[in-house]
Amino acid sequence: MNFNSFIYILLFLPIVLATCRLARKLPIARASQFCVLIVSLLFYSWPKPSNLVYLVGSILANWQLARLISSAVPERRKRWLQAGLVLNIGFLCVFK
Repeated sequence: MNFNSFIYILLFLPIVLATCRLARKLPIARASQFCVLIVSLLFYSWPKPSNLVYLVGSILANWQLARLISSAVPERRKRWLQAGLVLNIGFLCVFK
């Protein structure tokens, strides 16, 4: 699905905007963020659902690296950042 396709403009986008607006009204603190996450995963997995595994793996790896960077002593933070950069650039090289 492309950003300029009729399916996106006339179907996907209005449903997403309405859903995320409704999620903001829920008493759950991060409901709108969760809605955006789910919709983003749906959008990126639309052409080939098997890519969802790679996308979720990348998200989880980056989340874990961010936790390691924030909890590491200052001398080790740079190494974790470098590891994250290598991982993400390698990921882009393989899938682009």
